[in-house]
Amino acid sequence: MSESGIYVDFETKEGSRALDISASATREFGFLYHDRVMTPLGPATVLGAIHGRLWFLVDGDAAASYWSHCRSAQDYIDRGFTKIEDTAPKQLVRAPDSKKFHDIRTVSIQGVARTVIMQSLNGPCPIIALANTLLLRGELASITRLAASTNYITAEDLRRAIKDYLVIRRPAPPFCASSCSPDATLAGLCLEGTPHLDALREKLESPLGETILGRFYDGLDVSPIFDVVDGFAREPNALIFALAGVRVVHGWIVPPDAPFADQLRTRSYDELMVFPFDDAIDVSVKEAACGFLQATASQLTHTGISALNQTLAVGEVCVLLHNNHFSTLVRTREQRLLTLVTDVAFLGRDQVVFEELTVDGASSFYDGDETVISAKAMSVLDSFGRRYTVAEIDLAIVLLDSTGNSNPSSAEIVTMIDAQRSDGAEAVGGGASHPDIAPPPPRL
Repeated sequence: MSESGIYVDFETKEGSRALDISASATREFGFLYHDRVMTPLGPATVLGAIHGRLWFLVDGDAAASYWSHCRSAQDYIDRGFTKIEDTAPKQLVRAPDSKKFHDIRTVSIQGVARTVIMQSLNGPCPIIALANTLLLRGELASITRLAASTNYITAEDLRRAIKDYLVIRRPAPPFCASSCSPDATLAGLCLEGTPHLDALREKLESPLGETILGRFYDGLDVSPIFDVVDGFAREPNALIFALAGVRVVHGWIVPPDAPFADQLRTRSYDELMVFPFDDAIDVSVKEAACGFLQATASQLTHTGISALNQTLAVGEVCVLLHNNHFSTLVRTREQRLLTLVTDVAFLGRDQVVFEELTVDGASSFYDGDETVISAKAMSVLDSFGRRYTVAEIDLAIVLLDSTGNSNPSSAEIVTMIDAQRSDGAEAVGGGASHPDIAPPPPRL
């Protein structure tokens, strides 16, 4: 992995500055980018270094600052700077540049540490979704090793890791199915197999390989077909997922009782978009197509949710297209569909791992053991970060309720947890397995 300088623009008390967030620049001060540190002014987040100074964003400040008398790791130790296990602020004062680097975090999923690449505003969701799907399967070991020593990965290193996996590992393409003519579908390209996949692999092996992957930073145009969850119109660029052995799915399925369902479900999104201009199509069908697209603007239906649960295997990890966004999806034993949380706003809240996929958007968050996170537990995690597990928080709430405190504060909850720990109570969290929880997703 490269150790060259990575410069990112931040707002500082001296104006906008390009700070070097690379490990080689910050390690000499004893910290890494995005570390949480207790400073003389309170908790702060490490941003980057330049001209022999390390810059911090102190909680509550609008701009970054530095300590002029601190020039080495020992200087910070002498002045009482210490790392803390705490949540990162929800908003950093940087101009996001998702084409240069990505924040990463490590979460526990069914007791196994997994690296997650985070998504910034308007970031390259196709390549991040692909990488995270492979990471949850236990692939891309070079990225996992990197996460042990730093909090970010450069875009170049991410592309190289994916490229190496595609050209060296050569995983089998996923199963695809569609009731449409294979000649018109992505499934058809997969079924035709070797010629198309080999041609793409050869391109990736060439000097243009990383350039090809770089195009995914500008998005990926796909056109869902409304009959099955892995139905997509023929799009050669989308074969990158098949080359990785990853299935791409959607939940945008026409309900069987929808008007003119039989005439809509075998069409693609691009085809429905030209219906209004096709004089050969009946006006009633045009109106039905328009009504369906308007009513399902989020690209998800209840029929689609049911189809995803019926089609995906328990523990299967795949890439989901939903609401014009690619994400990593896992299907659980309880027939929940959980998307991996990758928004940078959740950096530091490592207990928040999944979000349930729902049609109405009123979803819940889950930890890595697929335990739902209540609003009260989320409040504790916001305040105290990594120090407590969801299971510990839930037990403390139950214990406090039994004493008559039905609405405890976050401080009262953590006091109860600390008391339980000090009394030698058996550990509740820490990745303990649960008989009703699905096993770790298999490597497909």
